Amino acid sequence: MLHLNENNIGRFNLFSTLGILLFFAIVFTAFSISSRINDFETLKSNVKKAFIEERKSDIKHAVQNINRLIINQNQKSTQTLKKTVRERVYNAYEIVQKVYSQYKDTKTKKEIIEIIKEILRPIRYDNGTGYIFMASLQGVDILFPVMPQIEGKDIYNLQDLKGKHVVEEEIKIVQNFQEGYIRDAWSKPNVQDKTMIYPKLTFVKVFKPLNLYMGSGMYIDDAKQQNKEYIKDLIVQLNEQNPNDYIFLSKRYETNASKTAVQIIIHPSLPSGYIMDNEISSNLYKLKKNSQYYLDYQFSHPGSKKKMLKTSYFLLNKEWGWIIGSGFYITDIDKEIQTWDNRLNKMLQKDIVTYIIILMLFSILLFLILFTINKFTQKTMQAYKNRVQEKESALEKLNDNLEEQVQKRTLQLQESSNNFKSLFDNTIEAIGLFENGICIDVNDAGFKLFRFNTKEEAIGIHLFDYIDPLYHEEIERKIETLNTEAFEVKAIKADGELFDVMIRGYSKFRDGKLIRIISLVDISELKSKEIQLNELNEELKNLTH
Repeated sequence: MLHLNENNIGRFNLFSTLGILLFFAIVFTAFSISSRINDFETLKSNVKKAFIEERKSDIKHAVQNINRLIINQNQKSTQTLKKTVRERVYNAYEIVQKVYSQYKDTKTKKEIIEIIKEILRPIRYDNGTGYIFMASLQGVDILFPVMPQIEGKDIYNLQDLKGKHVVEEEIKIVQNFQEGYIRDAWSKPNVQDKTMIYPKLTFVKVFKPLNLYMGSGMYIDDAKQQNKEYIKDLIVQLNEQNPNDYIFLSKRYETNASKTAVQIIIHPSLPSGYIMDNEISSNLYKLKKNSQYYLDYQFSHPGSKKKMLKTSYFLLNKEWGWIIGSGFYITDIDKEIQTWDNRLNKMLQKDIVTYIIILMLFSILLFLILFTINKFTQKTMQAYKNRVQEKESALEKLNDNLEEQVQKRTLQLQESSNNFKSLFDNTIEAIGLFENGICIDVNDAGFKLFRFNTKEEAIGIHLFDYIDPLYHEEIERKIETLNTEAFEVKAIKADGELFDVMIRGYSKFRDGKLIRIISLVDISELKSKEIQLNELNEELKNLTH
């Protein structure tokens, strides 16, 4: 058994402290490793979910990018369309202006207009669907190349296929703004089905010298069709670069036989025009109410041709009626997850080895530190022990001396206290002791001066209860500044009588508390005699006069 003494207590402290610290270090390391393993297991369980969410975000962004491209392309095409028809009318305007300038002094306006008509009549754009027209500001047709039979007739009330009074609106625009755009709707000259309505963008500009305006228009769907072909070509190129992450297009196919089908526009494994009549098609058809959503379904994998679980994101572009989609196969995610699992396992093994190495290094370093501290502590304690022994003898002598001085001081304090008590009780001045303004003691002269029956009646009363309120503020100021000068105030006796007193106060610590000592002298008799003397002097003065 180990017996503790001055020689082995340091060694005991060293090994016991080292053991305790190592125990907590091992527990902490074990807890850290266990926590790390749990974190890795949690991370592994969340990896698949994170990968799926990331891939869902990727396909969503891919589809939304195509949709934004369509929107941007439409906006650009509208701007291009406006610019094109405007330039055509401006070119015609330059022709009209040059002809007018050339013949205005030699020919009549009617002759000039005929020359202009013959120049502008053969001009065609957009496979014959585009041309220049002219009309008077009163609504009489001047030039209409595709229907020359109406030239010279009043067309002010002419309506397009949707009932808009286009000539009336064109005249308002040129009269108010000189030029501007109008949207109308017509059938196409080169289309057999004349019941089909095609929106058209028209630009008109006034030429005031001849009291007419000119204009030209373009069918909006022509520009839209060009945009569609551009987008489809772009998607085909993207699919060739990423065969597994392809984008596909479809549109709702509305027939009496299949009301919930969709028709393929672009798909790497399905031909264009193919009608899908299945559950997937039914879900896609519903996009007319819900513009976008995710869908899980079984579909053939491009690599294996086997049906596998697939997640796709679909979005409906309402302007074109296109259903844009892209997706990914869960099996492709599993391969990436396995790769990550392998990486995580290697990281976990590396972390465990690192924790063990750190524990070993910590143990060695801790032992060296504690060993050094123990040696230093032993030397320090030995030196301290020697100094303690040296001081013990000095303290014994000092203790004897202090006891003797304490006894003497106690006798002196007792004598001083007795003297103060005797002086306090036997003085003719009224003296009171106040703590925080409250009377804690009063001598015999004090309680008698204020007509209390006993000393106990005066104790516990506030100082201001003895003094006329007119003097409270001055007394507070003197207490705060520790002023000890005497001054006159009016005091209040127990029965309420006011009388003149000379008051003086000073502060003193007593038993660790700040005490205010107040002394009062009754000068009411002196004040009375002073008044009588003043009255006598006044009488003497009156007699001498």
